[in-house]
Amino acid sequence: VAPMTSAPPLPPDVSPGLAAALPLLYVAWSDGLLTPDEIAAVRERIAAADWLTDDDRAHLARWLDPAAPPTA
Repeated sequence: VAPMTSAPPLPPDVSPGLAAALPLLYVAWSDGLLTPDEIAAVRERIAAADWLTDDDRAHLARWLDPAAPPTA
């Protein structure tokens, strides 16, 4: 069994809060389509996450635009 290694460091523009929220966006976009209901659900979760900064929320909101999906 190979020893566990630490995760690669985050890019400097990715805060720990933003990194913690990325799996939520990954799942929302997993089928390549973001419906209005999915957008609303993700926005509700983002709003309820008191550990996110305003900058984190703004960054996440940019990734919720179906006309401009995030790239991998």
